Amino acid sequence: MYTSLTPTQKLALNKHSTEFIILPTDKNLGPAIMNRDAYIKQVLTEHLCTTSYLQLNSTIAVHQIAHTKQRLIEAFQAHRHTLTQPELDFFTRSFTNRHRIPIFYRMPKVHKTPLQLRPVVSCINGFPSILSTWLDFRMHELLHLIPSYIKNSTELIHGLKNLTLPQNARLFNADASSMYTNIDTRTGIEAFQHLFNLYTDLIPEDFPKDFTTLDIMMNNNIFSFGDTFWRQLQGTAMGTPAAPLYSLITYGYHENTCILNTYHSNLIYYKRYIDDIFGIWVDSSNLSLENFKTSVNQFGRLRWNIEDLTTSTTFLDL
Repeated sequence: MYTSLTPTQKLALNKHSTEFIILPTDKNLGPAIMNRDAYIKQVLTEHLCTTSYLQLNSTIAVHQIAHTKQRLIEAFQAHRHTLTQPELDFFTRSFTNRHRIPIFYRMPKVHKTPLQLRPVVSCINGFPSILSTWLDFRMHELLHLIPSYIKNSTELIHGLKNLTLPQNARLFNADASSMYTNIDTRTGIEAFQHLFNLYTDLIPEDFPKDFTTLDIMMNNNIFSFGDTFWRQLQGTAMGTPAAPLYSLITYGYHENTCILNTYHSNLIYYKRYIDDIFGIWVDSSNLSLENFKTSVNQFGRLRWNIEDLTTSTTFLDL
């Protein structure tokens, strides 16, 4: 395979070291090297050793993973008659593959001061990711119900080109504080139920509306970190393929019913890419930005860090 690395660089990256660890960085800003002990300490103190996670011994972890697998297979068998032949082929082929336990790591946010780490759970080839991948595929059928959804920076540029802005227009962005762990499963599933009731005529008749599989995946996220095992106790299952669209759609219901309707005269433009919001705001006599901030934060435990109004900002690396 072609590589742009020199032989010396390849040797340095492949050389085993107990003192340092090489990691990918957030926002694809290249590799980073950290002191291994400092990295492990920061992971444990800031993330794993919190109320969101529980450490398991290896025996219990393996047993719970096997139990989750069996429950997911039973859910598949109960609903296989509703699936198309291509879907059945996908499941049949995927079930026979070799599966592994998801792996936890954190990516340094080198663009932040002080240094922060973004948690990541790699679920590639994990058994629950099979059904999660299928759910992710099906959830794309609901994106037309979420007007705040934006696909990429190209779509952002296209949407901004023809805007005519008044003199008092100001920009803002917001980022969610630990979005996945702060959307609890009950809140998320209720949002989907309300969405189905609100937009019945706009949802495909064959869309899977049974929440058994979703509930199993969100409440049984087990992964390894080094030679230790952990279970996520609350929130959206990190790393599972369906997590981005799941969180996007669940909060999208709140935006549709609480934010976009209430502040339509203030928001000249409003888009969200999962846990990042960009908007263009104009003041009005009856609604202030503080009112807006309150409404944004009225969705379960999820909280947003909303910057002050400004004339320039960064969103989707623009």
